[in-house]
Amino acid sequence: MTREEIMEQFTVGDKVRLKTTYNVVCEGYIKKFDEQIITVAGTKTRGAAMYKLIESIEKQEEPSTKPYIEQEDDTNKKKFKFTLYIEFISFCILSLFFSNCHKKDEGPRLKTRTVIVYMVGDNTLNPYVDIDINEMERGWKDSFDGDLIVYVDQKRVAPYILKISADRTDAVVSEEVMKYSEQNSSSVDVMDKVLADIKDMYPAKSYGLILWSHASGWLPGSLNTTRVFGDDNGEYMEISELAKLSGKYDFFIFDACDMMGVEVVYELRNNADYIVGSVTEIMGDGFPYINIIEYLFEEDANLISVCEKFMDFTPSILNIFEIKKSCGLSCYIPGQHSGFDYSYKNMAWYKATYGN
Repeated sequence: MTREEIMEQFTVGDKVRLKTTYNVVCEGYIKKFDEQIITVAGTKTRGAAMYKLIESIEKQEEPSTKPYIEQEDDTNKKKFKFTLYIEFISFCILSLFFSNCHKKDEGPRLKTRTVIVYMVGDNTLNPYVDIDINEMERGWKDSFDGDLIVYVDQKRVAPYILKISADRTDAVVSEEVMKYSEQNSSSVDVMDKVLADIKDMYPAKSYGLILWSHASGWLPGSLNTTRVFGDDNGEYMEISELAKLSGKYDFFIFDACDMMGVEVVYELRNNADYIVGSVTEIMGDGFPYINIIEYLFEEDANLISVCEKFMDFTPSILNIFEIKKSCGLSCYIPGQHSGFDYSYKNMAWYKATYGN
């Protein structure tokens, strides 16, 4: 039957049974007439099949319930679904792989700050070592975003490292995380090695260093021991050697006498962003750690409050022993250029005088 003959007998919308080019019988509604093709819609194929070479309409047997063309469609659909499923699984696996790689690259989240206390106490300050460590435990809070790590060298004990934990008792309970054989803690090489060990164990975004011991600052040359920090059973570290420490710190705090002369801070100008210490002597009790630890772990270490707490604490110690003398604490902020800036705009001084 030609196209013209079909057009004479049927119109768009009529239901017909036709044979496709694949000799498969289908039933449907005439959707439109093309130049050489009749498009049929109404079956499950919804016009997806194109029909040619129409041979019979009324005498043709009923089409099978599931023509081959539809079987082919269903098979293709299944194949398509299966392909999508495989692609989805592959995508999930690859996403998981790259996500894990990315996390490995990032590593664990770094805490804000590790504060290191370097205690050289194998000297007359030995009785104050445990007292100050106990104060640090009392001042510590687990909520601080960082770690407080103490290197301890005291009489008759090999040096060791403590990780400070919170405790309100009179005993020192912090965990010992490393122990060393006997060594000269007033050697800059030993200090550098210890600080590197601590940074490896407790990495952070920034570091602060408290230097705890005897010191002489930049006293006149007539004295036997000058320009030194640290007293390890009679061994000392020259200030010029201390300046050779690796890395740069957010701050240096000297719990040691005479370390805020202009000569000292000039020598250490490239070692820290801030330097805190006393221009005169510091009593054996040193800093009131129970009151200052929290300020060291603020995002920007609050050194002004550290200085103020020290100044509030020292008079009470002096009054206990009925001592009348002067004391002072300074916070120096090095300039941004290589030369030493003498102007007061780059210095913040906190001083007080008690008694005569």
